[in-house]
Amino acid sequence: MQTHCQSPVAVEEDIPLGGRVRRALTHHIGYAGSDIDIQENKVKYFNPANPLSPDSKLEEVFGLMRGLNRAALADPHLCRNGSGGHSFSEALSDAADAAARRFAGRDIHYVELGPEPTKTAFILRRLIERGVRITSYVGVDINPASVAAMRQDLAAILDPDRIRYRVTPFERFRVDDVCEDATPALVTMLGFQEGNEDPLTASAWLQRGCHEVLPSSPDGPVLAAGVRAGPGIDAVLGPGFCIARDGI
Repeated sequence: MQTHCQSPVAVEEDIPLGGRVRRALTHHIGYAGSDIDIQENKVKYFNPANPLSPDSKLEEVFGLMRGLNRAALADPHLCRNGSGGHSFSEALSDAADAAARRFAGRDIHYVELGPEPTKTAFILRRLIERGVRITSYVGVDINPASVAAMRQDLAAILDPDRIRYRVTPFERFRVDDVCEDATPALVTMLGFQEGNEDPLTASAWLQRGCHEVLPSSPDGPVLAAGVRAGPGIDAVLGPGFCIARDGI
């Protein structure tokens, strides 16, 4: 008799992110699954009655995400496993440095799905310090509470006229909607770092958002985040980073 066993990775990929969170809390803390309420992003970050205006609840959840990133970047050891590996700040640094090596001395649009000022400022400063010229920053977010904070914080780094925003669900985003010229776009989706989205979901959004921009091999490299080079994505540089419209 022949048996087939799924790998742990394959099994994990079949479980929605909410199911993984519920399983982890039950296993490590002992909560009953029925006592755990896991909200989808469209519930946490979206007010259907007034989708373009922030309110106190949307401000609060944005502040929580901001606090998590501030603490993560301040801790040089956070996210390292027992055998070493990369910390949160090291992973962001490495991905930003890979982008800088490709784009040093060149213009790019920096497009971000799910903006958060602490993490964004860290990446943009690193790119600029290494010779990348940011033609525009484009934030794409379902939560309107991020708009004012992002504009205020990024004004210390970029000309305010170069900061643009779209309040829209990620799945509706298309890079050609926000970048009209032939300048390459560095597109990021780093929300999975906070557990907002499954990496495979983020990968699908990036694929759709960059689709038919610059065809590339569907067998391109796979990131730790689950993002794969494919239609519309020219290259992947690190978890949640990809390039569109760059023929080099």
